[in-house]
Amino acid sequence: MTRVTDDMRETPAGLAIIAIAMLERAQRAAEDVAEVRVADRRLLWLLSDGQPRTMRQIAEELGLEQSTVNRQVNVALGEGLLARSDPDEHHARPLVVTEAGLALFARSFERHLGYVRQALTAVPEQRRERFLTDLVAFVDAYGTAIDEAGSPTA
Repeated sequence: MTRVTDDMRETPAGLAIIAIAMLERAQRAAEDVAEVRVADRRLLWLLSDGQPRTMRQIAEELGLEQSTVNRQVNVALGEGLLARSDPDEHHARPLVVTEAGLALFARSFERHLGYVRQALTAVPEQRRERFLTDLVAFVDAYGTAIDEAGSPTA
């Protein structure tokens, strides 16, 4: 008797699943050595455009529950990565990234770019543009397929 995964190694979809699993493992390893936690990086990336946002806006843009954003923002505020700006017309105090938060994000982002640049050397230079175009198309279609499938019912 063969394992289910043995037969899939011979198919494009199976190879894609293996590649996704390898990428996920590499991403977890990158997180282990990262200076910035995933939640902080998402917040800092979003706010690095200099546009103040309320927690509700952050939750909507990141696709997270308000309670999750509240927890993450409070940690980032405590670490000095974010600050509250003056109240807006609705008396909300939008959040902005601090200079310290921006510097941390820039260092972390540059380090991660180094990993990606190094990995891209595995793709022949004349094929990189096509590879990246295809990768973006694949990831977009993969996300769409998952979104269309919805959550599983028990």
